[in-house]
Amino acid sequence: MAARKPGFTLEQHEQLGLELQTIRDRMLFIGTELANHFPQKTEVAGLAKIVSNDLENLRSQCEEVMFKKYKNKTDIDLTQVYYRAIRKDHVRNPQPIRPFPSE
Repeated sequence: MAARKPGFTLEQHEQLGLELQTIRDRMLFIGTELANHFPQKTEVAGLAKIVSNDLENLRSQCEEVMFKKYKNKTDIDLTQVYYRAIRKDHVRNPQPIRPFPSE
């Protein structure tokens, strides 16, 4: 029988929350760029929306798992681990790997 996997520590949830928030913020920018350059009904626009929705679902599910494991933890606001936009340490407008070229 396989050993039970321990899941993330709270520190690992914090790191994943930061990564997913950054990816979400970049995807929002990318989705806007695509919407500005492609018709809404194209597969490109549809895929961007699917990615954004799947990313939100992943954040939500990870938060739910974390809540179950750390529900009695009172020294940290668990609601800001995966949804960090209101945190003081939130990086606004994360920089792309390589900027989009201007038209």
